[in-house]
Amino acid sequence: MTIYIGADSATIFTHPLTTIGPIGFDQATVDGNGIVTAEIVTNNTINLAAEDLHVFSNRSLYVASVVTLPGTNNQIVRVRASDYFDINGIVEISARVGGEDF
Repeated sequence: MTIYIGADSATIFTHPLTTIGPIGFDQATVDGNGIVTAEIVTNNTINLAAEDLHVFSNRSLYVASVVTLPGTNNQIVRVRASDYFDINGIVEISARVGGEDF
């Protein structure tokens, strides 16, 4: 998955202010028919540089994600109505000011 952040919804994919990713996910457990039998939770830590953080000073932002589902062993990926991705985020900032960590 790649997350796009932009100031304009019309150009978020062509001229994003920044992108995050690609971010990988663990594969869910599937049965012989390729139907998911157990959900998987994947935790990722993403580090952003100072220049990436400047995007958040904009008054309004648009966020969009693109999920790419590669097939396995030449199998086509089928997405059913009951399939979903739940994306949650927490922002934690560590900074060094005047030689002290915060």
